[in-house]
Amino acid sequence: MVHHAAQAQRLLTLALIVTVATISGCGGGGSERTDAKSSTTPKVIHKDLGVDVRLASCEDWLRGDDVARRGTIEEITGFAGGQVGSSPGNVNGATLTDDQAYTLFSHWCSQHYARAFKLYKLYTRAAAFTPSS
Repeated sequence: MVHHAAQAQRLLTLALIVTVATISGCGGGGSERTDAKSSTTPKVIHKDLGVDVRLASCEDWLRGDDVARRGTIEEITGFAGGQVGSSPGNVNGATLTDDQAYTLFSHWCSQHYARAFKLYKLYTRAAAFTPSS
């Protein structure tokens, strides 16, 4: 049991390293905020922030309160855990527990260089390397 937990921790650490290496250049260029005149209602982190969950960054995470952060995790988990591909078989994407996601975002978003990192990218890359229970 201890060996399994240690192995899972090593895999999560590896996932975090791969995540940083993969997305270190993400978030630059152009305005990514939703248009107020858009005809569709975007999913938001929290009604006060008004940020589409697919565009939410570490900067948004830091501005949010605990309720907004938990809501963001719920939205990203729903997005990431949805059906993968168009083939039959209902294969769903990998997900993290709420606590794993909160720890992941809190850790990376506390780094100054990570302010523009997209939360969903951090999440999906970490989830891909986290063993399912």
